[in-house]
Amino acid sequence: METTASIIAVTQLCEKVIKYIIAVSGAKDEKARLRSKIRGCSSLLLQLQDEAADSEEVEEWTQTLELLSAPLARLHEALGLTAVALSSRDGVREKLQWPFKEKDVGMLVEAIDSEMAMLSLALDGNTTRLLIGTNARSKRNEEDLKELKATLKLDMGTTISTLESLGGDLEKIQITQNGVQGGVDKLHERHDTKEAIEQRESILKWLTPIDHASQQRDAISRRQAGTGGWLLHSQVYQDWLGTSNRTLFCPGIPGAGKTVSASIINADLRERYGRDNTIGLAHLFCNYRRQDEQTLDALLSGLLRQLVEPQASLPKHVEEFYVSQKGFSDRAEATARTLQLVASTYSRVFIVIDALDECSASHGCRIALLSRIQELQNTCGINLLVTSRFIPEIVEKFKTASIIEIQADRDDVRRYLSENMSRLPGFVRNKVELQEEIISKIVEAVRGMFLLAKLHLDSLLGKRSPKAVRIALDKLPTGTDAYDSAYDSAMERIEGQMAEQTELAKQALAFLTCAREPLSTMKLQEAMCVEIDEPEMDPDNYPDVKDIIASCLGLVTVDDDRSIIRLVHYTTQEYLERTLDRWFPAAEAMIADVCLSYLCLNRYADPAYLDPDKDGNWYQYAAMYWVHHARQAPSSLERVVDFLTQEISLIRSYISWRVPLFTPEYIKELWITGLHFAAEYDLEDVIAPLLQRGSDLSRRDVYGQTPLLTAARHGSKAAAEQLLRHGSSTDERMDKGNGAQTGDTALHLASEIGHVPIVRLLLEAGAATNSQGENSNTPLSISVYSGRTEVVQVLLDAKADVTFHNTGKLDSKSITLLGIASFRGHMDIVQLLIAAGVDVNERDKRNHATALFYAAADHSIDCVRILLEAGADPNLPAGNSEQSLLMTVCHRHQKHSISIIKMLLDAGADVNYVDSEGLTAYYIAKRKDSHIAQYLLERGADPELGLNGRPYPPNS
Repeated sequence: METTASIIAVTQLCEKVIKYIIAVSGAKDEKARLRSKIRGCSSLLLQLQDEAADSEEVEEWTQTLELLSAPLARLHEALGLTAVALSSRDGVREKLQWPFKEKDVGMLVEAIDSEMAMLSLALDGNTTRLLIGTNARSKRNEEDLKELKATLKLDMGTTISTLESLGGDLEKIQITQNGVQGGVDKLHERHDTKEAIEQRESILKWLTPIDHASQQRDAISRRQAGTGGWLLHSQVYQDWLGTSNRTLFCPGIPGAGKTVSASIINADLRERYGRDNTIGLAHLFCNYRRQDEQTLDALLSGLLRQLVEPQASLPKHVEEFYVSQKGFSDRAEATARTLQLVASTYSRVFIVIDALDECSASHGCRIALLSRIQELQNTCGINLLVTSRFIPEIVEKFKTASIIEIQADRDDVRRYLSENMSRLPGFVRNKVELQEEIISKIVEAVRGMFLLAKLHLDSLLGKRSPKAVRIALDKLPTGTDAYDSAYDSAMERIEGQMAEQTELAKQALAFLTCAREPLSTMKLQEAMCVEIDEPEMDPDNYPDVKDIIASCLGLVTVDDDRSIIRLVHYTTQEYLERTLDRWFPAAEAMIADVCLSYLCLNRYADPAYLDPDKDGNWYQYAAMYWVHHARQAPSSLERVVDFLTQEISLIRSYISWRVPLFTPEYIKELWITGLHFAAEYDLEDVIAPLLQRGSDLSRRDVYGQTPLLTAARHGSKAAAEQLLRHGSSTDERMDKGNGAQTGDTALHLASEIGHVPIVRLLLEAGAATNSQGENSNTPLSISVYSGRTEVVQVLLDAKADVTFHNTGKLDSKSITLLGIASFRGHMDIVQLLIAAGVDVNERDKRNHATALFYAAADHSIDCVRILLEAGADPNLPAGNSEQSLLMTVCHRHQKHSISIIKMLLDAGADVNYVDSEGLTAYYIAKRKDSHIAQYLLERGADPELGLNGRPYPPNS
């Protein structure tokens, strides 16, 4: 039990150190890094403790735990050193500053990592590997620990002394067997088995991997202590709290503090109801930079996860949802239903949505989200709070809701400014009256915009005298242009720094403004470390995150829990995007060059190279987005061509984010050439240079495509023009690997995707209009099947053969083009084909059926109407039994059956037709749908005709 006690002691010390980390100020990045590592260690220890308690193999676990005594002792010592450095001593009570350098944190993390590796081996149950590992690592880890102590200038005497005073020393903690068992029992109350835990985590992660709690922590961390009380104490907010099924709309101008206000409300709700398991709490922070990932399903799944995660066991509705929807990408409907079921299990539910205006309006996402939330209110009586800018369509949606306008309270602004006077030069800190003057003038200027108060305060940081401060105060911008003026001032101050600081800031701001996705601090550092055209990275060229932030003079911040570095506000993003040509005229070219230089590093040209950290570094971004940046940077053309001729590097980047389980073997296949890549992404300007360097127009990729076929498949007209100009042939076909090259032509591929400009281009270049491709399809038949109306018109104008029957899309047997269009319900194409002169009563060889048969059988009511108006005969039978069309509709009774039957009868269909098996429409309807049967009687059906009482079907 001694080792078990040690595990518990180290776990307790982990929690204590985390509290100390939270308590000190400064060094956000290092704090987050160390805190995250120690939390991971604590989680591993708890898992180890649980495994040891659950295992029936007592003797084996005893041996395993004995082997852990040395790693646990070293781990305890490393954590002890951290605790000593972080704890307040000598009666000092003010908030301590972060005591570690970046190198110190790296050594601490490495020391903890080394011992965690041993704990992981223990969890794997491999005693042999653990024994080898502890012996192999013991001496090295001891030396690393000594080096760490020397670096931190601490001795174990000091450490033990301090730990004793903290009640945390390993030798001083007395844990009885009963105490240990009590801890184990508590773990068992929370978790049934290891498998249950893993299943639970899998389901939660499947719902959404997003950590909504960390988003809340990021937002609340920006709150100035003591602010926001006016909102929480308002009567409108109190009424919203006290009554179910209420909506509170909190609009505000940009920079008023809406997100921080939402986080304050979240914190208040947690404090009030967090321990009440009958009340559900959830929130969403919409973000304009994350619109691609914040889909309707993702947003609903985020709410669902937050409502189920606090529960001891997942509701059966969620487990059933997981089983039924796993593997499906479009699950918004099912998510909404499950969310409703889960919400109904709570007595009350509070949902807070921040920045609804930043939720994507494309594809109806924002409207759909509000609609789903409205359904929740109608069925479950939830309380909803929404913040947003004053967007007319959003304001209209909440016209009946209670409203509190979010604006910076004057007292809150004064409090913020007072707390930050220490940031200003010494001559300000020493003059109380000057401080008051600064506070009063900024409060007056900001007019409810908290962000503006920060920007105005930042603008005073470099002033040299009281006179300079007063001149700046007199020029503080106000009104609608205040942000632009404040950002102008900030950028001018950035340009007024020393040259290297200015360069550092402007490069970082350019990356953050133009990046296609949020960047982690590590990604930005790696991107800024790249030296153009250098074959490898120099580790001494990495910029420090603190230096980047400092050089940007308040325009950049870091979300601690996620280590995402970003512009301080979306108004900053909007400003920098509008003024990109003014401040960073070569931003896109710079980013394109960085991406391409990174992808061309020597290591990536080696087919055997595997990058274990590719998800965390710049590689994935560069591989996915270099094209986007290069398109907007003509000056990068030569570098683009250079990259496209480096086959291994190109193939690696192309497949790295397309193939889930990447291995070096994939690179051995010719996935793509530079010409294929240019064709796929429509990079017309690189085609001629690539050909000059020896690229082959006839070379095929892994899919059997030539560059021209690739251009046609992806709708790349400009590239297709270039390829045709340089010798590509419209007769080129897909090669499925047998060398026969009888597959589709470029015209087939362009017709299928409906790219009219390329279809026209290929026809002008002499493409064969009636060429048969895969499954004997023609360009016209494949465009008819795919519903490409404009392409069909273009091909008809080019005299494509409308009498052609064969299409493999439905069957290997013959079917008319009009039959295909009717079966697929393509009404416009049916009209085009009729206008082109096709025979509406032609029967195919597949079912001896007309187009009207397919339209009616598939209940395409509009197509039925069009065909009847064009003279289609409703009495032409189909199938081996020569069944009438009316009988087929009765057999497939669906929503529009009676409407179609009426249309057929009105057009002269024989209601009493008897087929070769003795069946009538009425006989079928009587056994399928009584409403249809009654209608047929009303239209003259003879109930005595048919099988005369024999069962249906006849052979049953």
